[in-house]
Amino acid sequence: MLSTCNRSELYGVPGDAHPTPAEAMEDYFRSFHRIPSADLAGRIYRWAGPDAVRHLFRVAAGIDSMMLGEAEILGQLRTAYSQALDHGATGPVLNRVFQGALEVGKRVRSETEVGARPMSVCACGSEACRASFRKPQRPLCIDLGSRERSRASD
Repeated sequence: MLSTCNRSELYGVPGDAHPTPAEAMEDYFRSFHRIPSADLAGRIYRWAGPDAVRHLFRVAAGIDSMMLGEAEILGQLRTAYSQALDHGATGPVLNRVFQGALEVGKRVRSETEVGARPMSVCACGSEACRASFRKPQRPLCIDLGSRERSRASD
């Protein structure tokens, strides 16, 4: 499971225990987060096979993000994969796909302009605040987000 500030994604390899892998993952997601089915209607995207791999690679590269080249996503993907490994929730297919995605993400950042100016939603918000409050009447500090996100926007 990959969770970021604006997405939750489940990756898996089909088995035979449920009518479809997508239904099994959606049931898990709804149950885990206690979300009624109606609340997710029209808000779930599904990819399978090569389309799912392509999507994961785009996420790792930072080109399927709120901010092109978002810097945090690769670390979040690495953490999600590491946790899945620690819990024995991967197999040969997911291992190969995630290792490939992490490699693609690193290469995109080091070999293209996508990595030239790392972006994050927090950094853009911080910059917008700086632009809006160039000369505040009195100092103002608002810290939103987790420690990692607020440090990234310093």
